[in-house]
Amino acid sequence: MRGWMGLPTLMGLASFVSVCAGGCDGRGSAVWSDTITVPRAAYEELISADRIDFVALDLATGRKLVLEGSQIYERHAPWSTFKIPNTPIALQEGACLQPDESLAWDEARWPAADFWPDAWRDAHDLDSAFRNSVVWYYRKLAQCVGGETYQQTLADWRYGNAALDADDDAFWLGRDLQISPWEQVRFLQQLQLGDVDISDTHLERLHTISLDPADPAARLHGKTGAGALDGEGWEGWYVGYIQREAEPGVVFALYARAQDYRDIRSFRRDFAIALLSDAGYLPN
Repeated sequence: MRGWMGLPTLMGLASFVSVCAGGCDGRGSAVWSDTITVPRAAYEELISADRIDFVALDLATGRKLVLEGSQIYERHAPWSTFKIPNTPIALQEGACLQPDESLAWDEARWPAADFWPDAWRDAHDLDSAFRNSVVWYYRKLAQCVGGETYQQTLADWRYGNAALDADDDAFWLGRDLQISPWEQVRFLQQLQLGDVDISDTHLERLHTISLDPADPAARLHGKTGAGALDGEGWEGWYVGYIQREAEPGVVFALYARAQDYRDIRSFRRDFAIALLSDAGYLPN
C-alpha cells in the first residue's frame, strides 16, 4: 500500500523513521533538527527505476527527508538540471541573453541528432528553452558566458565539484562536472535563502520559468535532466523547490537509474511529487 503518515502527524512515525538530533549527516556543515527516513516498502508498487536516491530539506524547520537506501552524497553529472544555475548565470552576463528574444536554430552549427525531439528544431526564447531542455540554446549561451566565468561562479557557489573544461560548451552533459543529490539540495537552499550572488530580478525570472505548469497553485518549481550512462542504461534527475508565502520553503532532489529511459522519463517527477505530497508539502 502506498503512502506513509505525513509530517503533520510526525509523532505517529515511530515505527518507520529514524530521528537524528544535532546534525546526524556527519558533514559538519550545518545542524539539522532531525532526519526522517521514508520507508521504501510503502512505495514499491510505484517504483520503475533500478535505483532511487531522494532527499528533501524543509528550510523552515531544518528537517531532512531521505528515502530509505538513498546514497545522497554520491556525485553524478547534473545533465539538464544545470539549467537552474545556468539560467541566472547567463542572465547576469547581460550581453549574452535577452530573455524575451527568440533565437533561431542554426542547423548547420547545431545539426540534429536522431534522438532530438521536434521542439529542439524550432526557434526558442529563454522560457521555452528551459522548459524544453533545448541543448543547442544553452550551448550557445555557454559559448558567450565563457568557461572561466563558469569556473569562478560555480566555485563561489560551491556547486558540486565545480570542475569543468573551460573550452567545453556542454560541460554539464556527462562530462567533468559532478554533483550529489545532497549538493543539489544545498545549492537550492542557498538560492532560496539569498546566499547566492544573484539579483532579485534574475531570481524572479528563474522562479517564473521553473514553475511547474501542471499545477502552478502548488508553487512547485523543478527541472528534469537525463542522459545515457557510459556502460549501459540511463540516469536522470528531478530537482526543485516548493515556495511558501510566509516562510522558507522546501528544496529537494531525486536521482534515478534504469536500463530503459522510459522507466525514468515520467517516474522522476511523479515519484518525487508522491513523496512530497505524502510528507504534507504538496496537495494530494
